[in-house]
Amino acid sequence: MKNLMHLAVLLTIMAVTHHSQAQEIKFKDTTILADGTATYSFEKKGMGSQLLVYKLNTQETIVSLEQLHQGFDRGPAGNYVSFVFPGQNVTITSKTLQHNNWKFLVSLLMSEKVIDAKGNVDALNLKRFQQKFDEKIAAK
Repeated sequence: MKNLMHLAVLLTIMAVTHHSQAQEIKFKDTTILADGTATYSFEKKGMGSQLLVYKLNTQETIVSLEQLHQGFDRGPAGNYVSFVFPGQNVTITSKTLQHNNWKFLVSLLMSEKVIDAKGNVDALNLKRFQQKFDEKIAAK
């Protein structure tokens, strides 16, 4: 039943991103380009398992994305992705989104209008995104 729910959420994500105006995201040096325009600064940590997205040319964190693992005995089933919005004190965890790359996840945040091109977080869209994707996975 849980796998069926994950499949339904994944199909919804694919439909939303297919029908929305997806941004073409590129990573160049320490800058994220959206449709060829410098939009955010970024830094990768933890051997690439964490992506910190900053407002352009600042160290003001918009969101921290991290690939995490929940217990060694669970194998790949224990993997999940965490979105931490420090300015809003919001954390979202999702197994459904774990297999997507950083470009897809940044594009998803933009297409869902959680973050805009200036690095602002829309509180209402963040709440909607949280309701849609947060699986409330507790770190062990």
